[in-house]
Amino acid sequence: MTKKLLIAALALGATAAAQAQKGDQFLSLSAGGGFHQLGYSIDNGSRKGGAGYTLGAGYTYFFSPNWGISTGVGAQSFKSTSTLNLLTKAPNVDAEGDAYELRTRYSGWKEEQSATLIDIPLAATYRRALTTKVGLTASAGAKLSIPAKSTYKATGGSITTTGYYSQWKAELGDLPEQGLSTYSQRPSGDISLRPSVALLADAGATYLLNDAISLYGGIYASYGLNSMLKADSKNIYLKEGIYNGLFESSQVDKVKPLALGVKLGVVWNFRH
Repeated sequence: MTKKLLIAALALGATAAAQAQKGDQFLSLSAGGGFHQLGYSIDNGSRKGGAGYTLGAGYTYFFSPNWGISTGVGAQSFKSTSTLNLLTKAPNVDAEGDAYELRTRYSGWKEEQSATLIDIPLAATYRRALTTKVGLTASAGAKLSIPAKSTYKATGGSITTTGYYSQWKAELGDLPEQGLSTYSQRPSGDISLRPSVALLADAGATYLLNDAISLYGGIYASYGLNSMLKADSKNIYLKEGIYNGLFESSQVDKVKPLALGVKLGVVWNFRH
């Protein structure tokens, strides 16, 4: 039995060597999706991630039968939604010169943030043949993610401004001429994000259709190392009706892209 196992192992090793020759070069196209979120913590509220897609074109060069280096270009989408419940207070003066406390209430205020990033990866790649048709492959490395488009939009909740006059112990509202009212609009706009450096990893299996083409299926993950957000301290909303957005406020100071999903692809070996 031991002899048979040894012969089988040697045969499998020979098969792997035949399939994975030094100098192999591959081009690949892949698409997939999964859990993609803009990761951040929010004061006085909550956040949940969303779904996103991934698209990629890659090049891999194997400098040994098992080891190679990969690069390429890709795109990924990210989404998160925050719900804010908050009361802010700030000193103010009305048109008649009377001092009051401006109170701004955010009740179930929902804001959705979306971003599309262009990725340039660099990774070490390992492969191993299991049979003449099936192989395993895995990569790990880092990527530079450059924001292509990033936006926000409000989707629910309310913002109400009132004025509290301590000298009369009275809280006044529904005075739109003084900016004291309920904000009923659903604003949207652009977000300013910086490039991110992220760790990446993926693993999967290939199925050989012929000498030049294989199918690929696997899982992938990435984790941003630096914040894409330049910290700001603006008010989310001003009584003049100006909405700055959550990412320009002191409620959020760090944003990192996080992704986990599955992808399918086609791989061409153009060394043959």
